[in-house]
Amino acid sequence: MVRILDPQGGSSLYDPTCGSGGMLIQGNEHAIAHNGPPLSLHGQEDSGAVWAICRMNLLLNGIPSADIRNGDTLMEPKHIEDGRLMRFDGVIANPPFSQNYSRRGMQFSDRFRFGWCPTTGKKADLMFAQHMLATLKQTGKMAVVMPHGVLFRGGEERKIRLGLLQDDCIEAVIGLPDNLFYGTGIPACVLVMRQAGGKPEPRRGQVLFINADREFREGRAQKFIDPEHIEKIVSAYATFEDIPGFAALVRTEAIIGGEDGNLNIRRYADSSPPPEPHDVRAHLHGGVPRREIDSLRPMASAQGFAIEQLFRARNADYADFADAIARRTELRALIEQDAGIAARREALALAFDDWWNHARDGLAALPERRHLMPLRAELLASFEPAVLPVGCLDRFESRH
Repeated sequence: MVRILDPQGGSSLYDPTCGSGGMLIQGNEHAIAHNGPPLSLHGQEDSGAVWAICRMNLLLNGIPSADIRNGDTLMEPKHIEDGRLMRFDGVIANPPFSQNYSRRGMQFSDRFRFGWCPTTGKKADLMFAQHMLATLKQTGKMAVVMPHGVLFRGGEERKIRLGLLQDDCIEAVIGLPDNLFYGTGIPACVLVMRQAGGKPEPRRGQVLFINADREFREGRAQKFIDPEHIEKIVSAYATFEDIPGFAALVRTEAIIGGEDGNLNIRRYADSSPPPEPHDVRAHLHGGVPRREIDSLRPMASAQGFAIEQLFRARNADYADFADAIARRTELRALIEQDAGIAARREALALAFDDWWNHARDGLAALPERRHLMPLRAELLASFEPAVLPVGCLDRFESRH
């Protein structure tokens, strides 16, 4: 989320449910790594014990100036300036899922101008999102982790979603894998939002849906998002365009009118793999359907492999394996020894060597320049055009 928010040095970052302060620390490190001054950090935590841990964690990370308050964010927000809520350049949070809350004695109730969720039934999620939006500067951006239920539940939550969409506050909805966060196995999503009129001109009137529920590494007890998965998500958000099977750019008016405010990610960007084809004729009489061979052709061609050599014609619609392939082990050996694949691999190696001859000077000078992130951006910008023409990798794989 920190990279999606992209906090800049010298700006303010606020986490209304800061926990032990992890996201605030990451945001500050991100700003410093991009050669900016430290961020002005602010946060609030309801639990006194966790608040103390957060303060200590920030001190141990060299951030003694962070303004961390103790209290219930929904009931009594603590960051007040001239009698009004403070506004921040960036707001980021992973609030507790599905909490109850109370309206009695609540301060600054005008924060919730889009509506009130039921106080029972564990549905305070969009209340946290509205609080975050109320503390965001007109030029700022916020990102919040939410359970998927906020995307499609009806009642008051639907009214809140429609209000956010009508004001063009929702910029992106990013679906994440299940079992990703410690203590909860349900899938989550990230809502990226701005103030009404705050979106850049090319993004106005549109919502980007990113379905990253298959972007993970399986662990023993939970799933993990590795740097290559983060790179794919951030790159898709930065380009803000359709990516088949991963991202979909949808007009806000279509979501309001045609979908009645439903933000269910799979309605727009379905990352499910295509169903495994079954050909009854092939099952009964043998042979490989040519449409299955054709579906594999682009992937094989990208690696320099002529897939036709694996088959011999049976008729117009079916083929048999070539006579040289009697066992599965022979199929693997034929592919591994293929001259076309070897040539494509050699072309990729030569492209990499050529890129490296120009890139290594920047790495060698890094101890003196001390500008890691600008160098990273420079290397990525030069690496993609160097290797993409070879054809083995797509633009996301080249960043892995």
